[in-house]
Amino acid sequence: MKTLKITLKERIIFLQSLPTQGSIAQIEVFEKFGALLDFSEEEKTLFELRIEGEGNRQMIFWNKEKESDTEFVLDKKEETVFKNLANAFDQNGAVTIENKSLILKLLNL
Repeated sequence: MKTLKITLKERIIFLQSLPTQGSIAQIEVFEKFGALLDFSEEEKTLFELRIEGEGNRQMIFWNKEKESDTEFVLDKKEETVFKNLANAFDQNGAVTIENKSLILKLLNL
């Protein structure tokens, strides 16, 4: 088992980057982590999360002074699925300035 520690920004990017298709095993991992990555109402209030804009022009804002990192313990299956996801991002040229730190953390699991 390995621990994945991500920032609030990486958590948002991770949540937005989870694929919606794949093998049954992959989708089960993505569904589980989608639920874990999602923000509770308490966290939305704590971090002062808000969404501004409409359609595909939405932006997420939060109070950077209140942000904190989140740790997830990954089993071997989850670790493998997320490493493969990061490899796919890298091999397909889908790494961006915004998701680079998250992709590097997933590659180094």
